[in-house]
Amino acid sequence: ARGVRARLRRLLGVDTRWDLPVPQSSGDEAGRRIRYRRVCARLRERRPGARRLLVVVPDGDEVARRAAGQLAEEAEGDPRLRVVEVPVSRPLVPDREGESGAVVVLSAGAWTAEELTGVAEACADGGHEVVGVVVAGAVRARPPGPARRSPEPHVTAAGVHDHATGGSA
Repeated sequence: ARGVRARLRRLLGVDTRWDLPVPQSSGDEAGRRIRYRRVCARLRERRPGARRLLVVVPDGDEVARRAAGQLAEEAEGDPRLRVVEVPVSRPLVPDREGESGAVVVLSAGAWTAEELTGVAEACADGGHEVVGVVVAGAVRARPPGPARRSPEPHVTAAGVHDHATGGSA
């Protein structure tokens, strides 16, 4: 939408949904691994014949990059995931090389709708259909005991959004 009313709605945040549930944290390493495996299973369910998917990560999004790496590790080659980082200011996704879709991995609350639209358009320009979105959030691992002072950051996947139906999994 364009015009004064549309700009005013965007400025006031009237178009933004505020009633969305907060993503659940996974708790520990075992819980995070289960979440990643579930994401991989959902991708296999949505694309049963897909052997290769492109995983698109906004350049500079460290949380998303780490989540994409963990997702690729947990997929164990089914589907085979190729991770690429794309600059958000001028998104360019590699042309399709046998992939049967793209999964966008990004950190929660870091990107505007305009920036994400640019990434989605870049996927379409490269011949990739966006088959899902994984929203990742940084979490801190709980130290196992008092001897550990500085916990390392970990990543948890919030889930896969089904682009075609508008639902989440």
